[in-house]
Amino acid sequence: MSDSGGSLVIVVRAAGAAAERVGDKTLVVDSAGMEILTLNPVGSIVWWALDGERDVEALTDHVLGRTTSTDREVIAADVERFVAELVAAGLAVRTDADG
Repeated sequence: MSDSGGSLVIVVRAAGAAAERVGDKTLVVDSAGMEILTLNPVGSIVWWALDGERDVEALTDHVLGRTTSTDREVIAADVERFVAELVAAGLAVRTDADG
C-alpha cells in the first residue's frame, strides 16, 4: 500500500505488545496489560507477519498462501480492516518504509 507520494507503508507490531500462540490461535496483550485479544487462525497469520517488512498487499499475499481462500478481494478487505483495528487499539503501527 502506498500513499499519494508513492512511499510504501508497512505495518509492524507495536512495541510492548506481547503475544503467545495457543493452538491455532494467538493471545495478544497490549503494552499496558489492559487488553487481551484472542485472534482466530487467520488473525494469527496476520499478527505473526507484522514484521515491519510487509505492507497490506504483502500481508494479503501472505494470508492467501496459508489459507484455502482464493478470493483476493475479500482477503484484502479483511486484512485491511484487521490492520486498522490493530492500529486503532495501539497494537500495530503503520510506518513509511523509507524511514
